Amino acid sequence: MNINQKKLLLHYSYLSLELEEVSEVCLSVEKEIRDCMEKKYPDYYKSKLNNKKTNNKKDKEEIKSINKIKNKDMKIIYRKIARKVHPDKESGNHDLFSKAAKAYSEQDIGKLLEVAAEVNIKISSLSDESVTILKENISYLDKQIKSKKNSTAWHWYHSDSEDKKEQILKHIFNHKGE
Repeated sequence: MNINQKKLLLHYSYLSLELEEVSEVCLSVEKEIRDCMEKKYPDYYKSKLNNKKTNNKKDKEEIKSINKIKNKDMKIIYRKIARKVHPDKESGNHDLFSKAAKAYSEQDIGKLLEVAAEVNIKISSLSDESVTILKENISYLDKQIKSKKNSTAWHWYHSDSEDKKEQILKHIFNHKGE
């Protein structure tokens, strides 16, 4: 890969880690928010929030819409990874193979390149189409991060006083229609 492609891959890797970190923070804080609401406002919590179900359909559709056509570079990289880490091989690695298979099915060339690097597969160069897909993967990660950083959980985590947390709870109440 040339320098610009390596920089894109590093950018992708950084954003992947950023999304992982932000997601972990939001997940842990969401439980804290629910516990606080249940303690301070038990009636409201029981009637409005306790049966909340999440819907990740939109996220899954967005992943599928990134690029529906598999590209040649991805196919080649995926096959090289499969030859090295397929679970049926003596030196196989189920986790890496699963990670590569998921990346391939989701058209996530960034994750596929990370797995390739992890198993010491050298990639000479990427086609323009592959670079475009990688840029779209980066854009998607960036969008996910911004969305999470705009969430109630993220604001709660960064609130520095009980008054701000109380304002966040009131915002949740208003948003839920009370």
